[in-house]
Amino acid sequence: MQQMDPIKWAAEWGRSSASQPITPDRFETILFLAKMGAAPNQFDAAICYLTGNGVRQNVGQGIEWLKLAAVGNIASANWLMGRCLQSGIGVPMNDKEAVAWFRHAAGQGMGAAMFQLGEHYLSGSGVPKDHEEALRWYRLGVENDDPDCQFALGLLYEAGKAGLEKDAAQAEQLFRKAATQGHADASFALGALLAKGDDGVKQNIEEAILWGQEGSRLKKQIEKANAAPKGGCLVLIISILGVFGIAASKFIA
Repeated sequence: MQQMDPIKWAAEWGRSSASQPITPDRFETILFLAKMGAAPNQFDAAICYLTGNGVRQNVGQGIEWLKLAAVGNIASANWLMGRCLQSGIGVPMNDKEAVAWFRHAAGQGMGAAMFQLGEHYLSGSGVPKDHEEALRWYRLGVENDDPDCQFALGLLYEAGKAGLEKDAAQAEQLFRKAATQGHADASFALGALLAKGDDGVKQNIEEAILWGQEGSRLKKQIEKANAAPKGGCLVLIISILGVFGIAASKFIA
């Protein structure tokens, strides 16, 4: 759910050397090793071609190297192939094939792939809709400390959907786990839940504002305090309360 460029994210998660600027000479070394069959270098070559890092951008070549890296059991390559198929990056969109690549990555313990599988089963995209299977993948992702799975499962508990009984306390716990990992949407969701309170969740306006501030910082939707106009802190607090649907008069005298 975090809106990040999938290629950049995969490169960073997979610790690809191509997540940093690559010189043409360095690319030639990467390509040589990739042609020798080194799967990590095949993944590096894929990222270079997909992004034009150290070589002229060539999405078709990038996809070919990505497939080889995925077959070589590079989890992030399997995940990225799934994302390319979801979005039609260099290949025709195909949710059914995307699920297969995500399944390979999930089998290698990649929580982000477990999240994608949960999403597909929840929506019925590329697979028959199956809430139990969606919950199974989300929970596996939570066990692997994946923040997207924590957030997604928290939303379902908060709303009482996908066959779950409404459980605000469980939602709070999951939102908090994701938020402490820097998940912007979870920070907002946690703030909103604390701001209104619910069964098993004590209202805490002060903490709600802090999480709202953190979500705003991560999303870059609210100006930094030092760039805000005079009285910016007050404006910031009022803005956050407004996001949570709370009148400022309840907190500010």
